[in-house]
Amino acid sequence: MTLFTTIWIVCGKVNFSNLSRYSNLNEKTYRRQFEKDFDFLNLNLSVMDAATEPEQALLGVMDSSFVTTQVKRS
Repeated sequence: MTLFTTIWIVCGKVNFSNLSRYSNLNEKTYRRQFEKDFDFLNLNLSVMDAATEPEQALLGVMDSSFVTTQVKRS
């Protein structure tokens, strides 16, 4: 929970230095934890279960768009 809460309050870029600045965890703690695998599918399913009623219809959506960048060449 510390990670997700801290991401919301970080001013500027979300990196290990800023995460440690705005929380009570050390930068090395974040680095070590990010090296470990995490089951994001299970997290998303748990959040959906907590936020919806069992009989409620759900719609799955994926945004597959992308933004191109133009590089100026001299």
